[in-house]
Amino acid sequence: MVDVTVVQRKLSQLDTYLQQVSEFSTITLEEYQGEWKIQRIVERTLQMMIETCVDITNHLISDRGMRSPTSYADSRCRDCAFRKRFSIVPIVVFSV
Repeated sequence: MVDVTVVQRKLSQLDTYLQQVSEFSTITLEEYQGEWKIQRIVERTLQMMIETCVDITNHLISDRGMRSPTSYADSRCRDCAFRKRFSIVPIVVFSV
C-alpha cells in the first residue's frame, strides 16, 4: 500500500526545492555562467529534486509489485496510463 505520508513528505520537499531554485529564475545566462556558486546551488537543488522524484517513483513501483528499478532510467515514468493514474505532471523549473 502506498504510504501517503511518505509521498506527501517527498512532495513537500519537492515544493521547497522548487521555491528555492525559483529564486534564481530571473538571472541571465551570463550571470549564471559567470558565477560558480549560483551554478552549484541551482545544479545541486535540481539534483535533489530529481532524486526526490525518483524516490516517489520507486515507492509507487514497489507498491504496485513491479520489479525494483536497477537504474534511474528504469525509474522513469514512460507509461501515459501510469502518469494519469498518479497525476504525474511534468515540472519546468529553470530555462535559459
